[in-house]
Amino acid sequence: MGVRRDLKRARRRTDLAARAEVEIVRDAEGTVSEVRAAPLAPPLAHGSLADLPFTHAAETPDAVLVRRRTEAGD
Repeated sequence: MGVRRDLKRARRRTDLAARAEVEIVRDAEGTVSEVRAAPLAPPLAHGSLADLPFTHAAETPDAVLVRRRTEAGD
């Protein structure tokens, strides 16, 4: 039910409609079986998302990328 609400909300936003065409595929009963849209960002020229932490570490070795709390309170 949340996806349907999100699609309706996105359809009302005209700024999103100008950025990407959404294709909705329905079966014979009218039930949505698939929703397709072109990517909003260009594909990576090389590498993958898995390379991002390593690239970040190489470019800014002193910056904190991820921080989490431990039971000791650190």
